[in-house]
Amino acid sequence: MSIKRKNSTIYLISKLLWHVRGIGFIKLLIPIVLIIISGLLESFTTFSTLTFLQRLTTDSIQLELTNKTNFIYSIPQDKFLLIFVFLILITSYFRIITLQSSLSLSSKVGQIFAVKVYKKILTIPYKKLISMNSSESISKVVNHVNGLVYFLNSMLLFLSAIAVAFAISLTLLTINIKFGILLSLSLLFIYFLIAIYNKKFLFLASKIVAISIEKEIKQVQESIKNIRTIKLNSYQESEVNILRDLERNLRVNQEKVGFLGNFPKYLIESLLILAFVILSNRFSNNINSKYSISLLGTYAFGAIKLLPAISQAFANWVKMKSHTVSTQKVLEILTWKSEEINTVENIIINNVNSIELKDITLQNQDGKNLIENVNMKLEKGKIIGISGESGSGKSSLLDLICGLNYASNGNIFINDTKLDYKKDPGFCYAWRMCVSIVEQRIYLNDCSIIENIFGQGITADKLTKSNKQKLLEILKICQLNNMIPRLSERVGEGGNLLSGGEAQRIALARALIKDRILLVLDECTSGLDNKLQNKIFKSLKKISKNKFIIMAAHRQEALMACDTIYKIENYKLKKLD
Repeated sequence: MSIKRKNSTIYLISKLLWHVRGIGFIKLLIPIVLIIISGLLESFTTFSTLTFLQRLTTDSIQLELTNKTNFIYSIPQDKFLLIFVFLILITSYFRIITLQSSLSLSSKVGQIFAVKVYKKILTIPYKKLISMNSSESISKVVNHVNGLVYFLNSMLLFLSAIAVAFAISLTLLTINIKFGILLSLSLLFIYFLIAIYNKKFLFLASKIVAISIEKEIKQVQESIKNIRTIKLNSYQESEVNILRDLERNLRVNQEKVGFLGNFPKYLIESLLILAFVILSNRFSNNINSKYSISLLGTYAFGAIKLLPAISQAFANWVKMKSHTVSTQKVLEILTWKSEEINTVENIIINNVNSIELKDITLQNQDGKNLIENVNMKLEKGKIIGISGESGSGKSSLLDLICGLNYASNGNIFINDTKLDYKKDPGFCYAWRMCVSIVEQRIYLNDCSIIENIFGQGITADKLTKSNKQKLLEILKICQLNNMIPRLSERVGEGGNLLSGGEAQRIALARALIKDRILLVLDECTSGLDNKLQNKIFKSLKKISKNKFIIMAAHRQEALMACDTIYKIENYKLKKLD
């Protein structure tokens, strides 16, 4: 498919509708029906204005003669006035509920796409996910989805304004075809020229705004993560200057888009006033001046309604174009291939007795080998240690064993069943449910200690008696007995209210509470002193009888409690004596 077609508004709208088809045809149709009704009511209101003005400027004898030939003029003045007022009010009412319906639909669509994008990011293959920048993911879920909502809302408001403008123009044409054509086509022609001239600029501005927002999120996120370094080295001013430059680029383009969407209205207003001054002067000398005044009044009323409608249509078209790139990015994300997570429901792995790696070779994204020809067998009831320098491939090897990644060559066998991510993804997903991991970078939610162990929303009073007993046993293994009175305390963002060692032990407790067959410890004891570490390892040995435990650390001293130790050196895995 050509890039030009993917950039087209019609293509984007068709893809949006396909993704939100679950909302239901009726709910999608309601705003369109309301838009059509609003347009028709505007047409009736404009035509009724002519009748109303003619009644005011026509004497009683002429009005009596007109009554015989026109039904509308036969309606008594007081009743017609009530009908006219009712028509104005009902028109305003339908415009309001059309706006509310459009915003409601945009809100529902925003919720759908936010969930879809977030789910897509979490379910793409692990290898692709870890290559993404976290600020890029945040921007996709929040800012680009917001851009898509603005695109959709602007589209509905654009259609509403176009329907009103079309209805008013058609009514003015039926009253006086020459004047109607002159007024309608003049306004449309001016806006059309401005739109064509600025189309490329709007797409470019949309791209710059989307990229600038991503860069700002990244800048703020990295600054917060490195706040110690920034404060100790007095880098605050340089960090602020980077954000200032990004903000300038973002706001200048938003300013240009905002100006472009609104300036034609003020220009055309002045031209319309001049035109009506000239026409008023001309009609004042007309023989049938009373009719001319009513006609001119009707066109003044029509112009007052038509100009905002066309201006609103143009402004919303500008907004649509300015959010085109965000909409494209969201739709592109939804084309990414996801892992088939539902297949895990049909596969259960029981009684794992062996985990074996045979001739494993793993490459990075550049095709360079991280590890070569690795052969290793994990034994149940024993703790296996893997040492190696930072960047030697320890974590990558653990990812393979956990079923998160796949090898370039070689195989991993679980009970003689090949862990084949490409041919049998369901088995890989099922195997992941057999694994608990304590990572090098501890992941804690900003909630209570007990929620970080059992899951958000879980409090001590909701635990069963057996779970309470299990929790006490695991807290003892992790040397967290002193935290029993503090289980309801919040840990802060990323666990920043805890020490490094406390955060690591809570993460270990979370892994142990799941009671899975394979426990993976990836550089997870760096915040512990040797005495505390030895106590935890002694406790782990007691519960390792029916588990596979594998631990990685760059210092061999941290692995002294392991039964067998391997070392990754020069891409090879060697067993140490």
